[in-house]
Amino acid sequence: MKIWQKPNSGYYLRDVPSPDAELTRTDPNTPMGELMRRFWQPVCLAAELTDLPLAIRILGEDLVAFRDKGGRIGVLARHCTHRGTSLEYGIISERGLRCCYHGWLFDTDGTILETPGEPPASRLKERCMQGAYPAREYEGLIFAYMGPPEQLPEFPLLDTYAARGNRMVPYSVQYPCNWLQVKENFVDPAHAYFLHSNITTVQFSDAWAQQPTYDFAETPDGQGMYYITVRRVDDRVWVRSNHIWLPNCGQVGACSKRRKPRNFFIGSASPVGQCRSMTRIAGSSAGVTSMMRSTRSTKANLKNADATRSIFMAKPAIAAMSRSSGFPATGTHRAASGRSPFTRLSIAAPPTSG
Repeated sequence: MKIWQKPNSGYYLRDVPSPDAELTRTDPNTPMGELMRRFWQPVCLAAELTDLPLAIRILGEDLVAFRDKGGRIGVLARHCTHRGTSLEYGIISERGLRCCYHGWLFDTDGTILETPGEPPASRLKERCMQGAYPAREYEGLIFAYMGPPEQLPEFPLLDTYAARGNRMVPYSVQYPCNWLQVKENFVDPAHAYFLHSNITTVQFSDAWAQQPTYDFAETPDGQGMYYITVRRVDDRVWVRSNHIWLPNCGQVGACSKRRKPRNFFIGSASPVGQCRSMTRIAGSSAGVTSMMRSTRSTKANLKNADATRSIFMAKPAIAAMSRSSGFPATGTHRAASGRSPFTRLSIAAPPTSG
């Protein structure tokens, strides 16, 4: 027996594992940060765009989001390219956003439209550009693509977004931990039996108080994984599945045995910084209501979350994903064991630009 395997050996087990920087860091010029920037990321709720610009932070970058008076969505670098003033205090105009300091007017794509205070013949606006990212509004969420503009992918649409009788609503929750800790929760069915049923209270339905059997598998295309849980509920067998796809999206199955088989919510664990993340969700109206109730009742468990703990994730799968510029191709994915389809992804025409 090794010395640290004996009782009361805390002295030998006191070191906290170092974080895996390759997976946990998402700032510019980091491997994971550059990978995430190749995909559309939700950056805020559409309802948060009012008559004032909204300061946001995503993937370690300080940005400002706004809807101009023409209804177009803009996501710009927060600091003015002229003198560095925060555009959080800018003035929303008929077209674009005007800096409060010298009145420079920026279009939603970063084009400088006006440079008040410069000589009439000045061509400064033709030689400068404000940092900007393509932005789209969909199902109450604002998405931005923060990668190389020449690699702009199509906007991904899931078939479950348009499931018959399923009304999608937006939701956002902040977590004081690294994005990867939120991500791995999507495929951790064991915690639901304890955290959401027995340790606290039954938060979804009585069926959750029964520990299920588990089965895990990688998706056939290698771009994600899923789990299947099986419970016996009264005279029925309840089969439920969660699915994640790289780099940071996931789809959660229905949380009530009484609901028709459809998604509970689809969310992205969006990194804000090293120790803070946001999950922004387009979910069924019933699913979001349950999510809010669950978040309130388990809030104490989120306190003091430690973002430095190492989390296992399949590096080969992430490496393979980094060579792909899009989401899984159209088609029905089936479990390796031959079970029925659990989800279907498709690439559809992007919605109208904001």
